[in-house]
Amino acid sequence: MPEQAARESEIVTLKDGRKVKVIELTGLDEMIAAKIAGDEMNTGAGVIQYHAILHALSVKEIDGAPVKRPTNLTEARALMATFKMKDTSRISKAFSRLNDDVEEKKTATNQGEDSAAE
Repeated sequence: MPEQAARESEIVTLKDGRKVKVIELTGLDEMIAAKIAGDEMNTGAGVIQYHAILHALSVKEIDGAPVKRPTNLTEARALMATFKMKDTSRISKAFSRLNDDVEEKKTATNQGEDSAAE
């Protein structure tokens, strides 16, 4: 079995001063989130629930204290309920920076505009 690479992490400071360590997730974490979401995925709010579960799984520590990983929807909801919406937004942004594969955008030029004006 291949050795696991170290996960990247980021510390997020919440509005109330708490420091949350957000970690990079794995493909297995994504599968666990889908399992936790279960039948919730069939509801109108299913995608929102799924993303909240992913964010809950990415919270590793709060103020240096380890956070128990949620294993079911109730635990995921309980963890996310400890954060205000502004806080979940900060966690979400850190989650995206760590987990989204975004290529650098190339600077657009106005070359097309110049030739169109000719």
